[in-house]
Amino acid sequence: MSDPSTRASKEIDMPSETRDVESKATQWPQWALVGRVGVGKSTLFARLIGSGSVLGPVGPTRDWVEQEAAHAGGVIRLVDTAGYPDDEDPLRRAAWRQTQCVIRRADRLVLVTDARAGLLQGDEKLVHQLRRAGKSIVIAANKADSIALRHEAASVFSTLGVSVVPVSARQGDGIEQLFRVLAPGFGEKDFPVSRDANAGSSFASPRPPSDDGQKVTPSPKFVVLGKPNAGKSTFLNSLLGQERYVTSSVAGTTLDAVASMWRGKGQLYHLVDTPGLRRRSRVQQPLERAGGQAVATALRSSQVALLLIDSIQGVTQQDAKIASLVHRRRRGLVLVASKWDEARKQGISQAAFADALRRDLPFLSYAPLVFVSAWSRASVMRAVQAAQNVCSAYHERCATSAVNRCLHQAMQDHKPPRVRGRPLKMIFGWQDASAPPVFCLTCNRPAEVPDSYERYLIHRLRDAFGFVGVPITLVFRPKNP
Repeated sequence: MSDPSTRASKEIDMPSETRDVESKATQWPQWALVGRVGVGKSTLFARLIGSGSVLGPVGPTRDWVEQEAAHAGGVIRLVDTAGYPDDEDPLRRAAWRQTQCVIRRADRLVLVTDARAGLLQGDEKLVHQLRRAGKSIVIAANKADSIALRHEAASVFSTLGVSVVPVSARQGDGIEQLFRVLAPGFGEKDFPVSRDANAGSSFASPRPPSDDGQKVTPSPKFVVLGKPNAGKSTFLNSLLGQERYVTSSVAGTTLDAVASMWRGKGQLYHLVDTPGLRRRSRVQQPLERAGGQAVATALRSSQVALLLIDSIQGVTQQDAKIASLVHRRRRGLVLVASKWDEARKQGISQAAFADALRRDLPFLSYAPLVFVSAWSRASVMRAVQAAQNVCSAYHERCATSAVNRCLHQAMQDHKPPRVRGRPLKMIFGWQDASAPPVFCLTCNRPAEVPDSYERYLIHRLRDAFGFVGVPITLVFRPKNP
């Protein structure tokens, strides 16, 4: 498969459903943080959105990150972007092409500079480029950690003919002033000003996007997992119809969990791309450890995981560990055989791959398997449809009467075993929870139910109610607690 970072930089047409999400998201004013590599954009971003940690990431930003920030009664959308490249590194160049797309749709640009380094040639080039975009620009001279540095930064960077606000993202200095300089630039149409004289705010919260008063239902949250270079970012780019994520044949291109939104068939989806997970023995750098923590956080906040497995390499030990992680966290799961176009050319059949996968991952027999060529949007859509089906099953609720009919039939077909010479009796069952589904069964000897019979009952519940791709938990309780 060719390296997408070396392809022509021609932009892919964004599908109408993606444009719909973008237009709704941009009802709120949007500020984009841009600047050279290493000036502290991500640290300033964390400070502006009110993150509990303002230390910033341990590695460079590659995929832009967007999040709402509430301030003084108002809401804006902040975008953290990749740094302006100072060399010919192909990954940095690809990331900067994404940043240029963000610049075109932003309402205002915040050029972050390094007050300690002073005015550099890269800053001057950036100002010229940003002026051509026709957007309002404010310079945030970061790392101005002392009064002397603040005065010096205001004097030096003002020579660029742009408003300058010295700030210290780590210490929190200058943040309020930066908001005051930026906020008045928005008119009442885009960012309604409060009419309450006692509000004490220069602007009020905008009306959130709505669908003409229709009831808003929670959006499904899917996370894309896999080992390095399994094709996760390429998969999502194909679905979104745009180069949203930086892709490369170099393993480890994605450094953090990055979310995006996509609308398909009237449903809004939250999609999260994640860094590739390496074997723990090979994780030595802080950046990789932070990536593993980001994956764990993304998995906790998601409902369904799509695990991409390189169909050319087959199931590896790392794939099995990631699958086990999803299973232990009790999340819905879709197995995705990626790069299938290349695997097919090498004579690998779907039946042979499926047999090997079920043999290597027997505990995931309930998970559907989809074969995907990321350059074919049709196959990617099949994977998303499978994830939607799993998500529906993940939230399924079963009537108590139906549960007991299923269990009664199961015990007739295969009687509970005798334990230490005494019969095991299942008395009553019900679904105690969903997302993920948990079933409770009263039993005369709950602590002695064999694992084999528990697996049998789970299998019968899955057959009866169609919990495809969803882990089922059984809890055995005493008859008279």
